[in-house]
Amino acid sequence: MKSKLYTLLICTLLLTGCGEQIAPPTTPPPEAQTDRSLFTGIPCAAPCWHGLEVGRSAESEVISTLQKLNYVEQDTIQVSRSLSGTEITADCISSAKECLKFDVANDLLTKMVVSLNYDVRVDEAIEHLGEPHYLGVVAIEGETFACEVYMVWRNSGLVLASPVAPNREEVAKYCDVVRDTGKVPSSLLIAEARLISGVELVTLLTSSSELFGFSGTLADQ
Repeated sequence: MKSKLYTLLICTLLLTGCGEQIAPPTTPPPEAQTDRSLFTGIPCAAPCWHGLEVGRSAESEVISTLQKLNYVEQDTIQVSRSLSGTEITADCISSAKECLKFDVANDLLTKMVVSLNYDVRVDEAIEHLGEPHYLGVVAIEGETFACEVYMVWRNSGLVLASPVAPNREEVAKYCDVVRDTGKVPSSLLIAEARLISGVELVTLLTSSSELFGFSGTLADQ
């Protein structure tokens, strides 16, 4: 009889102990670690991003929004202040690198930069967003020649930018084609989305000598 009581007691203690253990935090599944809201319009469409809007949202709103996003590595959220304003950054879980950056001045959001951690082609972006108003090229001079292609949706202040073309072959395949034809290769990938407004948007649309009215895409060669 005693042995049965001991056995029952041990089983009870084991079950109770297991019940008191706190489960470790779970990592979001892969599909939850990417933010496709720019192309779905959910929860809101550009110029809005997760309820934030350039020229309207305050610094506290930016921070509280980041704290709610499950694909953001929460301990990487950083707020850096300087005389020119505040910069807020955060890393994505899946890419393990900085994927979000927000500029704030006088407690007002002035710019959002979202680095994409998944592949989106130009033709796919246009299918979701409609045709952009402008197409541009930025040349980056350094030890080697490099360039970036970007598209601008004027009304929403949305700018989608390609990865930087790091060599002459990539420059010829994408940047030179844009310069020569005013069209963008449909296979070009989008690396980054920027939401801007006000002075920065006006400057972008008026100061570049390599900004063209969008005239379509080119099929893969």
